[in-house]
Amino acid sequence: MKLQVRGLRQSGIGCALVVILMVVLMASPVGAVAGFGDVPENAYFSQPVQWSVNDDIADVSAPCFSPSSLLSRGETAVWIWNMQNQPSAPDHAFDDVFYPDEDQAIAWMIDQNITTGTTDKTFSPRNPITRAQLAAFLYRLEGEPPNVPRHRFDDVPRGWRTNPVSWLLSQGITTGTGNGTFSPDKELSRAELVTFLYRYIGSPNVPLDPLTPRCSENMLSAISAGGSHTCGVRVADRSVICWGFDEDGQLAAEDGEFKSVAAGNVHSCALKTDDTITCWGRESVGQTNPPQGKFASVLAKGSYSCGLKHDGFLECWGSSLIGAANQATRTDDVADNVPNEQFKSVSAGAFHACGIRIDDTIHCWGSNMNGQIDSPAGQFTFVSAGYDYPCGIRIDSTVECWGHDLLGQLNTPSVTFKSISAGEHFSCGITTSDMLRCWDNPNTEDNPNTEKIPLPTFTGEFDSVSTGRKHVCALRANKTTICWGDNEKNQLHHPANKFKAVSPGQRHTCAIDFDDFVSCWGASVQGQTDAPKSKFRTVSAGSHFSCGIKTNATIECWGNEYDDPPGGSFESLSVGFDHACAISPNNIIQCWGANRVGQSYSPDGEFEIVSAGHQYTCGIRLGGAIKCWGDSGAKPRLPPTGEFVSVSVGDGYACGLTVDDAIKCWGENSAGNSRPAPGPFISVSSGSQIYCGLKTDKSIQCRSGNNNRQVYAPLGQFKMVTVSYHHFCAIRINDALYCWGSDNFGQLAVP
Repeated sequence: MKLQVRGLRQSGIGCALVVILMVVLMASPVGAVAGFGDVPENAYFSQPVQWSVNDDIADVSAPCFSPSSLLSRGETAVWIWNMQNQPSAPDHAFDDVFYPDEDQAIAWMIDQNITTGTTDKTFSPRNPITRAQLAAFLYRLEGEPPNVPRHRFDDVPRGWRTNPVSWLLSQGITTGTGNGTFSPDKELSRAELVTFLYRYIGSPNVPLDPLTPRCSENMLSAISAGGSHTCGVRVADRSVICWGFDEDGQLAAEDGEFKSVAAGNVHSCALKTDDTITCWGRESVGQTNPPQGKFASVLAKGSYSCGLKHDGFLECWGSSLIGAANQATRTDDVADNVPNEQFKSVSAGAFHACGIRIDDTIHCWGSNMNGQIDSPAGQFTFVSAGYDYPCGIRIDSTVECWGHDLLGQLNTPSVTFKSISAGEHFSCGITTSDMLRCWDNPNTEDNPNTEKIPLPTFTGEFDSVSTGRKHVCALRANKTTICWGDNEKNQLHHPANKFKAVSPGQRHTCAIDFDDFVSCWGASVQGQTDAPKSKFRTVSAGSHFSCGIKTNATIECWGNEYDDPPGGSFESLSVGFDHACAISPNNIIQCWGANRVGQSYSPDGEFEIVSAGHQYTCGIRLGGAIKCWGDSGAKPRLPPTGEFVSVSVGDGYACGLTVDDAIKCWGENSAGNSRPAPGPFISVSSGSQIYCGLKTDKSIQCRSGNNNRQVYAPLGQFKMVTVSYHHFCAIRINDALYCWGSDNFGQLAVP
């Protein structure tokens, strides 16, 4: 029950491996309250969130409130409507409002003169809500009180903002954003909006509920299993995370907030919170070039993608003919033959697609080599197109499948379902009692070459399941992830941590999490991934050993190091192929390890940066000059003159970042490494034949080749990028770690 409390407002404080994997949750912040693991008990929004839970104001599912996530105009309308006990109202005239709750809430706001929309026909529900717009909504909800003392903010010009902002200030609903400002055009987060509404109704005193479940950064609200990769949408910040095979960049999700994601064979697409679609990965026939416009859902399969619009019509791009049988013709192409009719939902198969029409019947189109588009008559509530056999859920919740039945895929269990995902040789579904149930091919003697995917039995409640070609992932009701099946490309390894530093070695990778512990993965024959349980502030991975500087400033190494590290305190560290160097607090370099060509020679003088490569080491002296020693294997060995702020040594060459934010390289140029990339940059990292730079706009650029050609780098914004011999790692601005390149020893399998 919702209770509206009005009273005196108070001022507030402005080879295939078959495995089963389950993500382990991280603990919630100490003192988390209100049913959300990310709402601390002493935050300015703690009581507002608790009030919103008690009165069903915010449509947010526990255990993550995501206080920093931005809100749209449509979501804001629903929260205000909930606060007023969901009153009914006549229909509105806007043609861009599609979701039922928003439809009713916006109709009420129009009826109460709280909004007039952005035009006569639009409300723009997916646009973000600003502080000034919310002020206007609440001021009109209050009845536009007259004679309000004028505000004192310097950044609120006269006009429609004046009275609403003045009234908010006079009622103690806002104190501004500091230094005489209100920031009227700043977009509102969930924490800010719920606090405004809480103050509007009088800031009631509500006891905080300390019984709160854990909120992990890696809980997912949606998941999709593709060819050899998997993608999901995080609950905490609505970002997309992908893992598994990445030869074509199908893991390189864009930054931003998303509603859903679809993993295809070698590409991925996602639906943003503004209802637009973005795609990434292999671009061969247009499958990653979505049309403009607003969509309700997105699909990706094979080499094509589709988006279902809010009016029920479908748009597709790419082609389903790639990889199809030779006899397939243009009339079999899903993308080229989209039916001109309205659908409630659509599912993409390998070379066909199926949708549920407005009358609840199923229509399929595309390739029909195995009868997969010969859909049965009757009414259905759900359909999954599968690889070459679709399955649908009838209105009585029973399942029926049709199409290819060589392996017994059409033999469905005699239980009732509410959702289903048909794969290549097996299917899974969520029963009406929220249980996960799968059925697979029998792998009989008649089909000895058919690989059988083990289908374990899980207990507990589940929300959804998604089948890829040879693997399956499911979401439990508590938003944790379970994956099983083929793990040849690490498509089961959902990255469960965020990191603040990373260092790729020759065949392994090490990273430091936000608890200061080191995790390493990849080749470990000589113990180079057996990180100690100490706390570290830096880590550096080499060939057969790794080292880190602990929080007490001493060095600890693991693996097959050639010599023990020096004693004492150190500020920075770099591990090369078989040697390492570190800088002490008095700016003196000490090196140890192999010294065949002088790479472990410790030069005199004071240094601020050091970088150890294969058999070559460089450091930056105080004042910015570079000195190098050892053997780069190329002429000239001398670094360029000038002032530098960082240096990175690769295999036979090195690159430095100048005070002008430019990259200069020297040494072996067989791969074009000595030709600088266009900047400006804030960091550089050198590998075997490729170097990467982090640009001032936080994007990554990598280059190689005799013509200094640009090579693959993930899209988005990053905090750091590091390059090793044949693989690369970067940390996004949301602290998610992403690695790409060679994975022959599992060095890309981020834990």
